[in-house]
Amino acid sequence: MTILGNFTSSRFRPLVLEHELLDDVLHAHRGVLGRDFAGYRGHVYRTFNFARALAGYPSDEQGLALTAAFHDLGIWADSTFDYLEPSARRAVAYARARGLTSDLLQLERGVLWHHQITPIRTPEHERVEAFRRADWVDVSWGLLRWGLPAGLLRDAQQAFPNAGFHRCLLRVGLRWALSHPTRPLPVLRW
Repeated sequence: MTILGNFTSSRFRPLVLEHELLDDVLHAHRGVLGRDFAGYRGHVYRTFNFARALAGYPSDEQGLALTAAFHDLGIWADSTFDYLEPSARRAVAYARARGLTSDLLQLERGVLWHHQITPIRTPEHERVEAFRRADWVDVSWGLLRWGLPAGLLRDAQQAFPNAGFHRCLLRVGLRWALSHPTRPLPVLRW
């Protein structure tokens, strides 16, 4: 794992620039991600770093990495904008197949609930809530920050450029909404 940054206080840790598990999953899906590979990779790394900062010192960093790597993957791997369940199934199957020790329930819920609008308030789901907030930080381009310093967001955005990720989400989301007008945003949860 390669790290960078000056956020070394007890709450914020340095940016992770390379992570073996993230890169393994991303490179295994490079073909299906196609032209969106760089954008998704940037989103995964930014979200992972934001979740690490929001969670403090999680006992299951592997779980955060798995959640980050798989959370939106179903858009490409399953060719759908209704991707939460397919992405969660892929994440759990990957962890099981490799004998990873991550909490599979937390992993599944982290993927399934990352677009939830309301906070997840149960103590056993602190990692899930940290990831939910981290994804909202990145998708909102930092308008929602939950206490993350602007410097951390700026460093993450410099280290991992957007590379058209938000434009890709708009493209895929609009295509879905036009073909599914009664369910334009199937991934939002309340």
